[in-house]
Amino acid sequence: MLIRVRIIAVMVLFLALISTAFIYAQEPGADPQVTAERSEDAARQITEVKTGRKAACAFFSLDELKKKAADDKKIFFSLAAGLQSNMGNTDSFSVNGSTSFRYDNGYTSLILSYETFYGENDSIVIEHRGLGIVNLDHFVHPRVEIFAFSSAEYNEMSGLSFRNNSGAGAKIVFFRNRYLLTDLSGAPIYQYEKYSSRAESHEARASLRFRLKITPLDWLLLQFTAFYIPTFYNGEDYRFNIDSFAQIRITSFSIPGIRETETGCGKSGLYFIGGYRRDFNNDAPRGTEKTDHLVYLKVSLMI
Repeated sequence: MLIRVRIIAVMVLFLALISTAFIYAQEPGADPQVTAERSEDAARQITEVKTGRKAACAFFSLDELKKKAADDKKIFFSLAAGLQSNMGNTDSFSVNGSTSFRYDNGYTSLILSYETFYGENDSIVIEHRGLGIVNLDHFVHPRVEIFAFSSAEYNEMSGLSFRNNSGAGAKIVFFRNRYLLTDLSGAPIYQYEKYSSRAESHEARASLRFRLKITPLDWLLLQFTAFYIPTFYNGEDYRFNIDSFAQIRITSFSIPGIRETETGCGKSGLYFIGGYRRDFNNDAPRGTEKTDHLVYLKVSLMI
């Protein structure tokens, strides 16, 4: 219970800090007038303050929603893979792969994605998991998006044969621009779960997600996502998952006849991705760990 309270408190504090910065950035403030008596240094400092205020407004802003034109890029596809191999005293290897398809017209988007991880050590399987997601989103307001989704996953090492989460909810967007995206979403979900060591279960849960995407440089994307998924009737039965990664553009290219509308790491190109995942299940079966840690590296082609 204490861990849950701490997690929620940290998220609330983080959102409060960002909101405070946003309010400060949007304050009109006094417009200093440089008089003849002021020195050049003072005038330069005032100019720097104004420049900083404009930069803050650009960073903590909400871009206008626009429906894409007929020749704008609306369909996106990615394919990624990574491999690590050791031979000698220990023969081991691990592979990971992912693919995604996205249609986005500016207001409505449909996303299909799948990722998998597999590894062996001296011919013994040490990692075998997969996750597939279907997501439909639609903006009803510049700051409000409604969505429906369904996910399916398995994890052989934890004994999870199959889990399906399906539901619908709403998302609040705090900032959306070429440098920053932050949103908070929530939905009631139906869960079907089957572990190899216990009977299948059907239950209602809540799903809360916080996402932060920062593009400090045109070729670099940093993303952090946290999921909190408790049951409605038992607060001690919950999952808390974190996925954070850095995406670096190696090269970019254009597609003839299609106008590129994405900026930063959304452009078509070749990317290097390195990330960390932490999956915590407070109701893990006996004989299995409650926490899974995963570090991954891969190269991705995005078109």
